Amino acid sequence: MKYIYIYRKNDYAALLAAYLRLKNKTISTNQIKFGILFLGIDEELNEVYIVKYRRNPQVLINLLKGIGEIYREELKIIDLGKYDRIYFRTFKNRVKRNLLKDRFKYENLL
Repeated sequence: MKYIYIYRKNDYAALLAAYLRLKNKTISTNQIKFGILFLGIDEELNEVYIVKYRRNPQVLINLLKGIGEIYREELKIIDLGKYDRIYFRTFKNRVKRNLLKDRFKYENLL
């Protein structure tokens, strides 16, 4: 079986999910920086990949399923795009809070 993690904005979530699937094995990063990245093989001998998409994830999912059917491979496709909003909302709030805190410090120094 091949596990394919697809993502849109949050590269960190895809790498973290793959890293957890590989049970903390080292990830080979000698790959090309675009396309399907092979990250390793887990304990059950399943291959783990990550893929970045731009607009519509359903097109990529259909493409990957079609290729899997051609080569008679079982694929498990996990879409991490639904977690993008949570990550960026949290990150944006943290950055905004830090900016306000810094501005407050400097205004009080005057």
